[in-house]
Amino acid sequence: MALIRRLLLSVVVLACSCFAPAAVAFDSNASGSTGGSTSMSWNHTCTGYNLVLVVGIGTNQSADVITGVTYDGVPLRKIGTAAFNGSRSVVQYALVGPAVGTHSIVVMASTSVAMGGVSQSFTGSNGVLNNQVSTTNSPNCFGIVASATGNMVCDVVNTNGISAFDDTNNMFVGVSGIGYIAAGSIAGSPSQYCGYSGVGGGPVLLAVNIVAGGQSKASGLATMGVG
Repeated sequence: MALIRRLLLSVVVLACSCFAPAAVAFDSNASGSTGGSTSMSWNHTCTGYNLVLVVGIGTNQSADVITGVTYDGVPLRKIGTAAFNGSRSVVQYALVGPAVGTHSIVVMASTSVAMGGVSQSFTGSNGVLNNQVSTTNSPNCFGIVASATGNMVCDVVNTNGISAFDDTNNMFVGVSGIGYIAAGSIAGSPSQYCGYSGVGGGPVLLAVNIVAGGQSKASGLATMGVG
């Protein structure tokens, strides 16, 4: 009888371990840019489980001219956009359960523009992205995102210059006609501070909270909670 109880307890412990929410972790990043075109593309590599892919794009237009983003031919969902001072904008797109491996990211615009993009993938997410914030403070650009331990805050900034980034896993891409597009991530907390110190140039920043947990099916969630 005691052996049976021990065996049952072991099964319960193992089951709890399997279904316990994992922390969101950085997977990889990549970038692309163009000095003026209606499209740009670059390759991104995803590995691991419970994946989310976030693509941040900056342009030299005050309006959002991005018409779509795909990864391995699969459309991403727009999760936010912001503009500053009539001269630059940023937008974030996301995909839950992106294909593992190296695949092409393609960004389309409604008109020929200078633009740059940074893609970031993360493991350990349940596919919910929420609590997005935008800010346009100058010369420094910082935001505070409602997050939690185990989650991750992911951001993108469009600016003339950057002297220091508060986040980790940063990637910068220089774009003729804009300056710099940069993106990074930082482990979540109830009020997570994120952003960068710059040198002016009308910066604009978007940041979003990525929630930890397991996705409901092997191929990823069919829908994504945002906001």
